[in-house]
Amino acid sequence: QGNSGIINIVLKKNSNLGWSGNLTTAYIRKSRDGFVNNIGLNYQSGKISSSLKLRHYDTKKNSTEQNEIIANKGLKSLDRRVDMPNGLGLNYSLDYKISEKSNAGVVYDFGSGHMNMDINNSSEYFTGNKQDSLLTTYAEHRQRIPTHTLNVYYDLKLDTLGKKMSVGGNYFSNIPVNNIGFRTINHNINNTEDYRSYSKINYSIWSGQLDFTLPYKFANIETGAKMAY
Repeated sequence: QGNSGIINIVLKKNSNLGWSGNLTTAYIRKSRDGFVNNIGLNYQSGKISSSLKLRHYDTKKNSTEQNEIIANKGLKSLDRRVDMPNGLGLNYSLDYKISEKSNAGVVYDFGSGHMNMDINNSSEYFTGNKQDSLLTTYAEHRQRIPTHTLNVYYDLKLDTLGKKMSVGGNYFSNIPVNNIGFRTINHNINNTEDYRSYSKINYSIWSGQLDFTLPYKFANIETGAKMAY
């Protein structure tokens, strides 16, 4: 009142700082019940930004495949299959602000998936209209796919105009394991045969790169080098 007054300034808290998290779950129906779940946990301060994400899925569905070859040597085949993919994984990231011009970080991801199938097959072989043989097969496919992905990086601002240098290293690994077993019965001669197949592949990729982003008034220049093994 008059020539004096009071100004009350209330500063708003930065809602992005501190801890936060989320949880989601979903029900999926593809002729059979399935679920997808995700959990996320985040932390952010003035210098550190970090997150941890966990994931899980377990879904099932029925599939039917029918094939027919119409010829002198003919075939009628019917597959009744149950697909059962499932898996889990995690993703972790950490970014650290070293200074106003530079930051470094790491991102790691692990996944373990399974592509499982149970198959009941019926195959009829014909010569003309005469049935030569009737085969029924029950098969179990079990495939495990573990993967690892690692990325480390360092970013440096060279000036206030947007010039930047980035250094990064990457690692990727995949080890798929495939196990197949099946039993076939020939009903015409009452014969049963069992088979099992096993395979494992182990491979990995290493890479590193150096990138420069150089904006000028006449052009934006991007250059760098990369090596992979």
